[in-house]
Amino acid sequence: MVRSQIIEYLEGFKLAVNAPVREGVEVLSITSRTERGFYVATSMGAFTANQIVIASGGYDIPIIPRMAERLPTDIVQLHSAQY
Repeated sequence: MVRSQIIEYLEGFKLAVNAPVREGVEVLSITSRTERGFYVATSMGAFTANQIVIASGGYDIPIIPRMAERLPTDIVQLHSAQY
């Protein structure tokens, strides 16, 4: 897909699932919650989340951030090329 098609697809997905998308927000930190999930500190305030998605780079060539090596092994990490 070209850029415009990707944007159109993501906009449609956001509307279809009523996703709580926040754009232009800086994530300052993510920490595990003892009960389940994560605390997320952002430039728009604090949030909790059951799952975290970290997206970097294009979807066609895997780019795995170095910080991924430091995550616990029980956290599932997939690149879009794997699904």
